[in-house]
Amino acid sequence: MRRMRCLRRALIRASLVGGVDGAGVVSGRGGGGAVGRARARAVVLLLAVSLAGLVGACGGRAGPPVDPRGSTASQSPGAATATPTGSSLPSPPPTLAPLPRPPVKRARSAADDLAPFFAAAGSADERIKAAARAVNRGVGRGTIHFDRSILEVTEASVPGTARAIPAGMDPDLLRAVLLVHSELVARSAAFNWVSEFTYQPVPVTDHESVRLLDGFAAGSVIAKRYPADLAALRALAKASPPIRAARPDSRQAAELALQIAWINGQNNGCASNGGYVFTALQPIIWKTIVTDYGRFDGTIAWIRFTVTYSPSTGWKAELNAC
Repeated sequence: MRRMRCLRRALIRASLVGGVDGAGVVSGRGGGGAVGRARARAVVLLLAVSLAGLVGACGGRAGPPVDPRGSTASQSPGAATATPTGSSLPSPPPTLAPLPRPPVKRARSAADDLAPFFAAAGSADERIKAAARAVNRGVGRGTIHFDRSILEVTEASVPGTARAIPAGMDPDLLRAVLLVHSELVARSAAFNWVSEFTYQPVPVTDHESVRLLDGFAAGSVIAKRYPADLAALRALAKASPPIRAARPDSRQAAELALQIAWINGQNNGCASNGGYVFTALQPIIWKTIVTDYGRFDGTIAWIRFTVTYSPSTGWKAELNAC
């Protein structure tokens, strides 16, 4: 009803400008001919515009208001705005590859100074293992017999680690180094009597055979503990400061030669065949001792010793043990 009233008002307003006859021809009050037709066109246009405006004013559906900035519709606050297809967004900044860090310079430690010793220990360990495999071939169920080739392999197992031990270490590090050295010496010394079994087969029940096999058994036990002792030495060396090497002709170097001679004497002296593991530094007393059978420079443990120094070979220690 409201819409009909609005249309009726629109027609009344239009009639003030001009009338519409039954045939659809618009005529003005005082005009005719061309002037009437021109006015009729203007009146029709005006009527159309007026009707359109009135429909919107009377509650009809109107299109969205035109945004003066050119958009086609207004948006309520908080509404999501779609990104037009084809529009370009700012490109993200390029990802830069991280710069390589400069290498961290590792502080020197005693492990660097003991590198020659570790290398010599590794080589000796392999030679001792090869000698053990060769010896096993000569031990039968009833007899023991080794040929010359087995003897040569066992003789080549003697470690050369003593020459790679530097003088000047603190007591804890020195003890750990000499422990590993003594284990290599003891394992190699277990083959000391192999030469006695190269002539003919010897029954396994012979007392010499029993002693030989006891030496092999002791060497096997030492071989089992060797990896852990070597690992402990490596860890201690890495945690220790660099070794302040003592002069080759110093008393520290002479005492190192004495400790090494003690290890060698316990495993190889007086017809021994290994089995001794060095676990503590032996006490050394420097005191000139003159006897009817010689002059000595002191004692290590209870054994008298003499030491001599040569610039070409270093200290030579001799123990009066047997």
